Amino acid sequence: MSELWRKRNQAYHKMIFKYLRYVLNDHLVLAMMFFVGGVGLAYSSWLSGISSSNLLIRPLVIVATSFAAILGKPVLLLQEPDKIFLLPQENLISKDFVKHSYRLTAFSRFLIMIIVLLIATPLLGLILRMWLLATVFSLQMIFVSLINLKLDYQQFFFNKWKMKWWYKLIGAIAVAMLGLEINPFFSFAITIIIGGLLLLTSDHHGNFDWLSAISFEAKRMNGLYRFFSLFTNVPQLETKSKRRRYLDPLILLLSPKSSSPFEYIYGRTILRGGELGSLVLRLLVIAVLIIGFSSNLELKVLISAVSLYLMAVQAVAVYPQVGQNVLTKIYPLETDVAQKALRKIILKLSIGFSIVLIIASTISMSGFIDLMWIILGQIIVIFLVTLWFIPRYVKKVGEQI
Repeated sequence: MSELWRKRNQAYHKMIFKYLRYVLNDHLVLAMMFFVGGVGLAYSSWLSGISSSNLLIRPLVIVATSFAAILGKPVLLLQEPDKIFLLPQENLISKDFVKHSYRLTAFSRFLIMIIVLLIATPLLGLILRMWLLATVFSLQMIFVSLINLKLDYQQFFFNKWKMKWWYKLIGAIAVAMLGLEINPFFSFAITIIIGGLLLLTSDHHGNFDWLSAISFEAKRMNGLYRFFSLFTNVPQLETKSKRRRYLDPLILLLSPKSSSPFEYIYGRTILRGGELGSLVLRLLVIAVLIIGFSSNLELKVLISAVSLYLMAVQAVAVYPQVGQNVLTKIYPLETDVAQKALRKIILKLSIGFSIVLIIASTISMSGFIDLMWIILGQIIVIFLVTLWFIPRYVKKVGEQI
């Protein structure tokens, strides 16, 4: 079992480093350097002007350290076939596999807590006035973080009580408040006693819940893949369609029930699908932030036009996605119905996209003439997309599906 963990751990970290090459590109690293430097300078300036009587210090330290004490999900590295092939060795799961998993996750939680405590060290010095007390408080919060992690592993065993994350957060807040308001030694002693009792009752000797553990690990990995997909293509990413009730009014506007079957399918695929909808939303948010806080007219016109075009390029991917479904081939409809429906959907999306960008551009707009230039640029892009780009795209893709 230890050898299996070693191989999966190596493959896992190899995958992480593979995608980190795309995440930590030169542009992002440079931007992060400026961001961290700016935040550090602002934090240093703020520290130089505060005193121990500041009302924000204690709540800030309590909230930051308490949230750090529950951050980090267990890294199980389990796979779907394990529930069959590893079932005969279930007794070794808690002895070896889960033990290695706990050590890996505990190390990451320890690093998170150390970083938060190092940042909060000047504030702890102001509150407690003695570095010994600040050190005891830090050790206490590290201990709380490890206890919470031990409790996280309870959910993977039957016949063991489970604790929701907000209970652990409330407990961490209570411990942090005791340490800052009364005495760190007293709160640390209480934490050791309660933590010891919890650890005694959380010994992992129950039956292993394979379905829960494998489902948890699949969700964790999918969240990781979703983050990496912001920077590059991730083949392992699983997207699931689900109803988003808050988008129901938008769906009725985009593809009402009286529309053609393809309009109905396209609208719901874009808004309820996991990939296309999120791509369009991220593009819209980025464009709104740039346009809303920029005072340069040329940049506003360029960004609004380019983002509108990119939105259309991303959204038309719904055409081959639906076209590859063999059931759409048996619809008693003309062959150009799908193309007309795609054009209508992209036109409605483009108009809605443009309205949001126009509203965002008014935040820093200097005059009505500037607004007209932005509107003109968007109208040109909409005409190019609906009358030139979509027909050629449909013709090209139609030959492949």
